[in-house]
Amino acid sequence: MKIYRYSLKKIPRSILAELIMMDDQFEYARWDIDTWHSLGMDFYLNQDKYDLFLIENWYGFVIGYAFFRKDPESYHLMKMAIVSKDQSKGLGTKLFEYVKNYYKGKHETYNITLEVKEDNVKGIGLYKKTGFEELQKLENYYAENIHGIKMILKV
Repeated sequence: MKIYRYSLKKIPRSILAELIMMDDQFEYARWDIDTWHSLGMDFYLNQDKYDLFLIENWYGFVIGYAFFRKDPESYHLMKMAIVSKDQSKGLGTKLFEYVKNYYKGKHETYNITLEVKEDNVKGIGLYKKTGFEELQKLENYYAENIHGIKMILKV
């Protein structure tokens, strides 16, 4: 298994769209890294504003990711997913430890923020396990009667 920051200057638009729209089950994005490079190279992210961290299995397939927006003094988790068959194996915790250490090298102190659906018990458990605290409940944040929780990690 390998965890790393995706370092190419160009991230395909098709992948960005899938990362943002992908549901929590993340079953179908089992591509090798060359496939990630080859899809839709017509749109490039501003690398000064976003970070993408990937987990590859021993065969070179992407089995998890975390996508962050960089703000001046903090980072915001936009989306995170682990392939469902590889969940509950500690990969999310390892990914967050990698990300925390990566950002620690950039700042003495910083915050990571995120929003999560209040019924996402596994996600909330992972975030609390890695040091996040609940800040506030977000009424109707995702849709009517689908509430969220804003969380923060102070490092």
